[in-house]
Amino acid sequence: MPLLHTLPFITYLLSGLLLTRYFVLDSVTNQHRTIVNLMLLIACSSHGFILFELWQHDGVFFGLTVSISFVAWVVATLLFLTSFSKPIHSLGILVYPLSAIAVIVAFLFPGTQGKLISMSIAAHAFLSIGAYALLTIAVAQSVLVSIQERFLHEHNFNTFVDKLPALQTMEAFLYQTLK
Repeated sequence: MPLLHTLPFITYLLSGLLLTRYFVLDSVTNQHRTIVNLMLLIACSSHGFILFELWQHDGVFFGLTVSISFVAWVVATLLFLTSFSKPIHSLGILVYPLSAIAVIVAFLFPGTQGKLISMSIAAHAFLSIGAYALLTIAVAQSVLVSIQERFLHEHNFNTFVDKLPALQTMEAFLYQTLK
């Protein structure tokens, strides 16, 4: 099983590093997006498969690190899917490396798997975690908006801020996420 955990770790990490490189050094082209999107498809799919293995016919194994890994998967998957319709690739610079860390932490410290949680409680927990995942995306978005706003007010322009979507677009998406 270590190989199965290594795959999302490496692809999340490479996606975050490539996005950072594209945003700092180059401009993001369709070819860059295609490469990152393929890696993210592999990362999110393999990460989801790892989490799916926790489901049993009579319940779910659910510990702290598994919960963290689930939040990271939901956030990464939502960001990946939303990036097809909104210009929010820049959030991946923060989200994807954190998802890579969550995969490895869940692998290294799986916790005790002696007790199953019933399906009804697991469904409630997963819905709650999904809501927190949306709030996590909003937090990452607000951090980038704050950085962008600070640079604009100080008239200090750099390549990273120049490559972010317009402040109005970032704020509109932030408010849409919080709605």
